[in-house]
Amino acid sequence: MEEDQTHPDYQKGYNDGSLIAGYEPELADRLKNLPQESPRMEGFQTGRKQLLRDRFRERMPEWVVDDPEQEIDPSFEPNKNKDHGIEPEL
Repeated sequence: MEEDQTHPDYQKGYNDGSLIAGYEPELADRLKNLPQESPRMEGFQTGRKQLLRDRFRERMPEWVVDDPEQEIDPSFEPNKNKDHGIEPEL
């Protein structure tokens, strides 16, 4: 058996997570907090997250960054100078 194959329970959980999140989002939200003690629960949580990402992307315009979980660069600091770009009056 190859190492890159997905565990069958993980795949079932993934499908369940996607299906339940699509039709019963309240139930999926309650189930997401269960501990990831099995491959099936890991798959469930991954499937739920993927469905939410897909729905997010469908609603956003194409020019918007498509990854809702993308982290902001910590080195970015906005310019806090209030006079930036404004010429002083003479």
